[in-house]
Amino acid sequence: MAKSFLFHDYETRSMLDIFKSGGFKYSKRAWPLLLSWGIDDSKIQVWDSRSEIPKELDEALRDNTDVIKVAHSAEFEWLITNNAMGIPSDWGMYRCTRLIALSIALPGNLDALCQALGLPKDKSKTKDGKALVRLFSTPKTSREQEASKSDSPFWQPEDKPDEWARFVEYCRMDTVSMKLAFNLMPAWNYPKVSDVSRCSSHVRHNFELIQIDNEINSRGLPVDVELANSVLRSSERFKTAATSRLSRITEGEITSGGQTERMVRFINSRMPADSRPLTDFTAQTVEQALTRTDIDEVSKQVLEIRRDLGRTSTTKFNTIISAAEDDCRIRGCYQFWGAARTGRFAGYLLQPHNMPRGNYEAKDDAGVEEEINHSIDAFKADIADFAIFDINKTASNLVRPSIKAPEGKKLAVQDYSNIESRVLAWVGGEQWKLEAFAEADAGTGPDVYKLVYARAFGLDVDLIDKSGRTMGKVMDLACGYMGGIAAMETWCGIYGLELSRKEMGQGKTAWRNAHPATVRLWSEIDAAAKAAIKNPGQAYKAGYKGLLTFQVVPHAGKNNFSALTGARPIESLVMRLPSGRVLCYHNPSLKKRKIKFIDPKTLKTKVSETEAIAFYGEKRAGATGPYRPWTELDTYAGKLTENAIQAISYDFFTANWPELRQSGLDITGHTHDEVFIEIDEDDTESSAELSRILSKTPEWADDRIPIKTEGFETYRYRKG
Repeated sequence: MAKSFLFHDYETRSMLDIFKSGGFKYSKRAWPLLLSWGIDDSKIQVWDSRSEIPKELDEALRDNTDVIKVAHSAEFEWLITNNAMGIPSDWGMYRCTRLIALSIALPGNLDALCQALGLPKDKSKTKDGKALVRLFSTPKTSREQEASKSDSPFWQPEDKPDEWARFVEYCRMDTVSMKLAFNLMPAWNYPKVSDVSRCSSHVRHNFELIQIDNEINSRGLPVDVELANSVLRSSERFKTAATSRLSRITEGEITSGGQTERMVRFINSRMPADSRPLTDFTAQTVEQALTRTDIDEVSKQVLEIRRDLGRTSTTKFNTIISAAEDDCRIRGCYQFWGAARTGRFAGYLLQPHNMPRGNYEAKDDAGVEEEINHSIDAFKADIADFAIFDINKTASNLVRPSIKAPEGKKLAVQDYSNIESRVLAWVGGEQWKLEAFAEADAGTGPDVYKLVYARAFGLDVDLIDKSGRTMGKVMDLACGYMGGIAAMETWCGIYGLELSRKEMGQGKTAWRNAHPATVRLWSEIDAAAKAAIKNPGQAYKAGYKGLLTFQVVPHAGKNNFSALTGARPIESLVMRLPSGRVLCYHNPSLKKRKIKFIDPKTLKTKVSETEAIAFYGEKRAGATGPYRPWTELDTYAGKLTENAIQAISYDFFTANWPELRQSGLDITGHTHDEVFIEIDEDDTESSAELSRILSKTPEWADDRIPIKTEGFETYRYRKG
């Protein structure tokens, strides 16, 4: 029997700040204001929570297997229905337009998505919606409370009837827009139908991963709230002391670590007239300035204070305090398909994918554990100011260990070893490297980074020392995606390798000579992508035995829905991965572009013209400029290779999660290519089983690629 579809969207209010507390905690202290809704093709209407909920809506929201619930950022709607409304509702019956968009590289924000889909303005969201949400969904400011005639911490509909009427319309248009977007977007990676069993295998797998992701978010990360409070107290004392010293040595000219313009003027005014002035306080600029002989000691003290204040790791400890629930767990830390192009995870709140690795004095696991425990004891005893030399560094080292196994439990951690390098060799057909990984895994072959260096320069691998291994690692990380001297400079800086540009150029050339199949892969990807753009509808292969397929595919929406709404049809360059999943580059074209590169002969920056692949997508804010919801972007063979390899690495990473679930090995958290679970203290088997399952080759891959995970057990999370 065909199922009905409930399209809906809540507007809520709470004393909590959802951005600080997260949706899970927020939903338990929130109450609904409005709910816009419509079933199937019925008109979208709005339920005001001051009135009785319509019976048809109440039944549709419940654990009703005959109704699919559709929403944008549907996990929030699911939380509000269950926690704020008190209506039991099964996550498996939800479909999320945000996840559909993210799965095909469209913007996740509904406003931006409407723009990308070309929806007419009268079918897009109300533009003053954000202001209306702030007005009715968040508490009054102190000034508003003083001026208000009501003791309520929130504005009520009767206080501002005109604004409330617009708020109701804003809520309605959210669902109108979302419903249009749902019908317009193709279901290439995410199921829109009610019966998921009818979908292709990769879509069914993605849907199961979404269920697992929801379980991980619901389970939450166990954190040490006491440690977070202790670190914040010590950090505040450190900041006070450092700021006081800053004011004293500058004779009151600088009174805060954030006064960067004053610092620049202060330091530049004390330098000789012919010196190169400072212009910023990036970490690299500060470190370089501290080695200069034309900067006096007082200025260097200012720089050191600025550096120390800038690296104070309090943000994540503040997050622990604001987001942890009563059971000391933070829920909702993961965003499925959060990475714009590849579909990898992104993080919320504690942002597990963006935690410091830790820089410990100890060199072995036992020493690191002891160092962590000593530091924690010092902070909790409020003696860190005296017992620890560098409070900032130590606080940064304790961000990961703030994730702590509950009483009677421990964490079992498994990390995929060199996954991107293995996948690149597998897709490109670099057979010698795949064999090298297999031999190294078995303990019968040399370290792969040593072998890379030896093979690149024609040396005996047995003679390669630690510095040669570092060079091999830098070359491998820098060059795999067509990286040149600029990429070598970046990775040399990360690993502290001092090389001239000439030596970097030699390293790049040597790496490419040792990896002919990978170099060939770049050319194949470039040719396939461009041929697909020139010949829409035709498929072109790239990679070993055609593991990658490129094709330009139009999609006009359900029943030519785009023509009915006035929205433009979607046309996308899709890259089909071995798993069946597709990466998308919308409205592609070929355009002449000027690019900068470092000439390996002259070692100078030059400009040349090339044929670039242009496409439309969401541009995240960063070094290249502000956020743009829908703009023309460029890509090239190296970046397409990187997208493919990172996406396939993600597919390997998550391929066996359903089997973990079936085996009762419930994932607590993950970071990049690492998974950790909670097990009993006396459990001696689960770690090995976790490794065995994660190391299995997926059915869509072959045994040419050796997969290996490495792991350990710990009470506090850390890098192995």
